[in-house]
Amino acid sequence: MSGHENHHLDQRALLLTAAWSGAILLAMLAVVYLLWRRLVPPAQTVPASMVPPAPRLLPDPARERHAVERAQISRLESWGWVDHAHGIAHIPIRRAMQRVAASASAEAPAGPAPAGTAATAAEAASHRPGRAR
Repeated sequence: MSGHENHHLDQRALLLTAAWSGAILLAMLAVVYLLWRRLVPPAQTVPASMVPPAPRLLPDPARERHAVERAQISRLESWGWVDHAHGIAHIPIRRAMQRVAASASAEAPAGPAPAGTAATAAEAASHRPGRAR
């Protein structure tokens, strides 16, 4: 029977190779597990006081955003008490800006006009169309 292949397997060598492969695989998994436990910090738990009530997802984020914006605009455009005991109130933003502008103009010095404003206005008043400067 020369010239033919031997179809018999060495079962002992096959089992030994499979056992060593399994042992190496288990050793690698153990090393990875130990490294993971050592190098990766544990997950931080969130205190119950910081977790919002269920459901935690917004069903319609655009509607929620518009509701918040409407509340902010309502607050900016309304009158009301912040601290009634101490006499602190909030006023509409437009009224507050008018008051700040009025107080700023009342505190402005009565000196000469800033450079360029009076001369430019006088020059513009005396300028006639068709006349060269």
